Amino acid sequence: MFDESFVRAAPLQEHSARERLGPEHRPAVRRRRPDRLPLTKGGRRLSALLVVLLMAFGTAIYLGLQRPNNAPAVYPPPRLSTVLIPLTAAPYLDASGSPSSSPSSTSSSASASSSASSSASPSASASPSAGPSRQDPFAGTPAEDYRIGKDGISLPKAHGTTHFTADEVFRSLQVAKEYLIAANIDPQALMGGGTQDVRALIDARQYKQFDASMDHPSDDGQNTATGWLTRFDPNRVALATDEVRVDGSVVLRELNQDYLEITTDHTYVYGLARSHGRGRDAQQILPFVIRREVTMQFDHDDVKASTVRVVQSVVEAGPQACTTDSSAYFHPVFPALLPTAAASPSPSGAKSGAALPSPGAGSGSPSPAVSPSSSGSPPVTSINPFDHRRSAAGGLCGVLG
Repeated sequence: MFDESFVRAAPLQEHSARERLGPEHRPAVRRRRPDRLPLTKGGRRLSALLVVLLMAFGTAIYLGLQRPNNAPAVYPPPRLSTVLIPLTAAPYLDASGSPSSSPSSTSSSASASSSASSSASPSASASPSAGPSRQDPFAGTPAEDYRIGKDGISLPKAHGTTHFTADEVFRSLQVAKEYLIAANIDPQALMGGGTQDVRALIDARQYKQFDASMDHPSDDGQNTATGWLTRFDPNRVALATDEVRVDGSVVLRELNQDYLEITTDHTYVYGLARSHGRGRDAQQILPFVIRREVTMQFDHDDVKASTVRVVQSVVEAGPQACTTDSSAYFHPVFPALLPTAAASPSPSGAKSGAALPSPGAGSGSPSPAVSPSSSGSPPVTSINPFDHRRSAAGGLCGVLG
């Protein structure tokens, strides 16, 4: 039973709805959260699938941002393609070094003119031109003014490209020069010695082709030893001097975001002698000329490894016989010695009166272009390997002009 004081203390006013919603009002009973429904087996699979799809979608977006041009480009293994153009002396020489009528080196009118000029000017044939000798193997040739060895290989200044840094460009140029030296200037490689220094500089994926070219050379444009480097048969030829005269250029460009491309175009001149010559033969010196245009490529891995991909080599070399297989070695043709040496026509670009050795008496007039013979011999044309203003020649054979 309530006493009077309790009743008076009790509030008699009921709270309104607005008051009950105020911060002072608290429900008497705590609300109970509904229990979570258990996740079924099918629900778990659906959740996992959604997670996988979200991850795949995110990965695709990331890769697309990293490389806008879709997936990374896939390139075939690098292979060297070689074009060999032997250059014969004028008139046409066979493998023994004697003038040959095949292919026909002159027209009948040119031959008549040459004979008439020779008979009219006996002093011209009686005075030998100042030519190469043991003391000066390059006398009277354009190579007389060339630089010696590696000094003849000048590199452009290294600048960064869009996707390659200046340091990567510099390292690529240095490797390209090292390759040219090892393949075309090193005396050991020139005389058919070891090729380890050359092999060590090429991309490892070219080892198989390189080894096949050295072990089983073939004139098929794919397994050609002389496409990789310059080699002479030591049983037939010796170096009259270790000096190699060199002149040419080096050009670099970015091929795409994966590759740098370096194109080198150089003329190399070697002073050669017969390896077993006696008497006058032993004193005869032959300047052998090779113009070699090489295309090399470097990706980022090649730059790091200091290796190069050699992809194309266009070679003009002479004097050689047009029919000689030069896939294993170059085969220089020494002019047959005549009782009286005669002045020879100068190659284009040579000094006045200077000439590469050529057999037989000559009038001093430029060599005529050679036309194909009816016997099916290779068609030939006049080619000057000292002239870098023209592109490297194409065709089966040429005349050293």
